[in-house]
Amino acid sequence: MIFYIIKATIRPGHLDAFTAANAELMDFITTNEPHYAAYSFMNDDQTEVTYVNVFDDAEAMAMHQRLIADEGILDDLAPTFDTTSREIYGLLTPDLVQKAAGADGVFSGASAGTFDRHISTGD
Repeated sequence: MIFYIIKATIRPGHLDAFTAANAELMDFITTNEPHYAAYSFMNDDQTEVTYVNVFDDAEAMAMHQRLIADEGILDDLAPTFDTTSREIYGLLTPDLVQKAAGADGVFSGASAGTFDRHISTGD
């Protein structure tokens, strides 16, 4: 499994546009990506959002990246927030590591970390 956590601040005056575009994104994922679960959480004053993305494997993550690029699904969402951090937990392919390190567009300028060493198993 791969866990991709993205934190962002919602731009002032963009809450309604963010909410609508986020709902569209979640609907798209639910309909088109069976090996991927996405959750979005907003703070109480509705100024910050955290996305917790769970992929079955690196192939599912790569498929997601292809789909959102091909469909332009982030076009309406991207102008509504600024990414502040992103972290990826799990085993990635070299291609995905390279993409994560050089993220552009909506993820540019954010601090980033990739963690691929699973050190314990909890029951």
